[in-house]
Amino acid sequence: MYLLVALNRKAVVNGNPYYYAPGDMKEYQIGDRLSRKLEADNFCEDMWHEFGGLMDIAGGDCDYFGPEKCRGLARWTEEKLRGVSDPELKDFYEVLLDYSRTAAGCGTGIDFEF
Repeated sequence: MYLLVALNRKAVVNGNPYYYAPGDMKEYQIGDRLSRKLEADNFCEDMWHEFGGLMDIAGGDCDYFGPEKCRGLARWTEEKLRGVSDPELKDFYEVLLDYSRTAAGCGTGIDFEF
Protein backbone atom coordinates (compact mmCIF):
# COMPACT_ATOMS: atom_id res chain seq x y z
CA MET A 1 0.00 0.00 0.00
CA TYR A 2 1.44 3.34 -1.01
CA LEU A 3 1.11 6.87 -2.36
CA LEU A 4 3.27 7.97 -5.29
CA VAL A 5 3.76 11.50 -6.55
CA ALA A 6 5.45 12.31 -9.84
CA LEU A 7 8.05 15.07 -9.61
CA ASN A 8 7.95 16.14 -13.27
CA ARG A 9 5.64 15.73 -16.24
CA LYS A 10 7.95 13.32 -18.04
CA ALA A 11 7.55 10.93 -15.12
CA VAL A 12 3.82 10.42 -15.77
CA VAL A 13 3.04 7.97 -18.53
CA ASN A 14 -0.65 7.94 -19.42
CA GLY A 15 -2.03 4.49 -19.74
CA ASN A 16 -3.99 1.99 -17.79
CA PRO A 17 -2.82 2.26 -15.08
CA TYR A 18 -0.71 5.40 -14.86
CA TYR A 19 2.90 4.71 -14.04
CA TYR A 20 6.07 6.61 -13.29
CA ALA A 21 9.61 6.69 -14.59
CA PRO A 22 12.08 5.44 -11.93
CA GLY A 23 13.74 8.18 -9.92
CA ASP A 24 11.19 10.85 -10.79
CA MET A 25 8.84 10.21 -7.89
CA LYS A 26 8.44 10.17 -4.13
CA GLU A 27 6.80 7.20 -2.46
CA TYR A 28 5.07 6.86 0.92
CA GLN A 29 4.43 3.32 2.18
CA ILE A 30 1.22 2.63 4.11
CA GLY A 31 1.44 -0.28 6.54
CA ASP A 32 -1.39 -2.48 7.74
CA ARG A 33 -1.85 -0.59 11.01
CA LEU A 34 -2.13 2.77 9.28
CA SER A 35 -4.43 1.24 6.68
CA ARG A 36 -6.80 0.10 9.43
CA LYS A 37 -6.68 3.57 11.02
CA LEU A 38 -7.47 5.20 7.67
CA GLU A 39 -10.37 2.81 7.22
CA ALA A 40 -11.71 3.66 10.70
CA ASP A 41 -11.27 7.37 9.88
CA ASN A 42 -13.39 6.90 6.72
CA PHE A 43 -10.54 8.28 4.64
CA CYS A 44 -11.47 6.65 1.35
CA GLU A 45 -15.21 7.05 1.71
CA ASP A 46 -14.88 10.75 2.55
CA MET A 47 -12.31 11.45 -0.14
CA TRP A 48 -14.07 9.51 -2.88
CA HIS A 49 -17.38 11.13 -1.98
CA GLU A 50 -15.72 14.53 -2.37
CA PHE A 51 -13.73 13.74 -5.55
CA GLY A 52 -15.60 10.92 -7.26
CA GLY A 53 -13.01 8.20 -6.82
CA LEU A 54 -13.73 4.51 -7.07
CA MET A 55 -11.28 3.01 -4.61
CA ASP A 56 -12.18 0.40 -2.02
CA ILE A 57 -9.57 0.42 0.78
CA ALA A 58 -10.59 -3.04 2.03
CA GLY A 59 -10.38 -4.58 -1.44
CA GLY A 60 -6.93 -3.32 -2.41
CA ASP A 61 -7.68 -0.88 -5.18
CA CYS A 62 -5.90 2.01 -6.92
CA ASP A 63 -6.73 5.41 -8.37
CA TYR A 64 -4.92 8.37 -9.91
CA PHE A 65 -5.55 12.06 -9.21
CA GLY A 66 -4.24 14.50 -11.79
CA PRO A 67 -3.11 18.06 -11.02
CA GLU A 68 -6.61 19.59 -10.91
CA LYS A 69 -7.91 17.00 -8.45
CA CYS A 70 -4.70 17.43 -6.44
CA ARG A 71 -5.44 21.15 -5.97
CA GLY A 72 -8.81 20.26 -4.47
CA LEU A 73 -7.25 17.39 -2.52
CA ALA A 74 -4.78 19.81 -0.93
CA ARG A 75 -7.63 22.04 0.29
CA TRP A 76 -9.61 19.01 1.52
CA THR A 77 -6.55 17.61 3.33
CA GLU A 78 -5.88 20.94 5.07
CA GLU A 79 -9.44 20.81 6.46
CA LYS A 80 -9.09 17.14 7.42
CA LEU A 81 -5.83 17.82 9.29
CA ARG A 82 -7.57 20.28 11.62
CA GLY A 83 -9.55 17.46 13.22
CA VAL A 84 -6.84 14.79 13.44
CA SER A 85 -5.19 14.05 16.78
CA ASP A 86 -3.68 10.59 16.16
CA PRO A 87 0.04 11.11 15.38
CA GLU A 88 0.16 8.35 12.75
CA LEU A 89 -2.88 9.71 10.91
CA LYS A 90 -1.55 13.24 11.21
CA ASP A 91 1.73 12.15 9.60
CA PHE A 92 -0.18 10.53 6.74
CA TYR A 93 -2.33 13.59 6.10
CA GLU A 94 0.73 15.86 6.21
CA VAL A 95 2.41 13.68 3.57
CA LEU A 96 -0.79 13.67 1.51
CA LEU A 97 -0.90 17.47 1.72
CA ASP A 98 2.74 17.72 0.63
CA TYR A 99 2.19 15.28 -2.25
CA SER A 100 -0.99 17.08 -3.35
CA ARG A 101 0.77 20.43 -3.43
CA THR A 102 3.79 18.91 -5.20
CA ALA A 103 1.62 17.26 -7.86
CA ALA A 104 -0.41 20.43 -8.44
CA GLY A 105 2.75 22.53 -8.67
CA CYS A 106 4.53 20.12 -11.03
CA GLY A 107 1.44 19.53 -13.16
CA THR A 108 1.61 15.79 -12.47
CA GLY A 109 -0.47 13.68 -10.08
CA ILE A 110 -0.73 11.17 -7.25
CA ASP A 111 -1.18 7.43 -7.61
CA PHE A 112 -2.97 5.76 -4.68
CA GLU A 113 -2.80 2.05 -4.09
CA PHE A 114 -4.42 0.38 -1.10
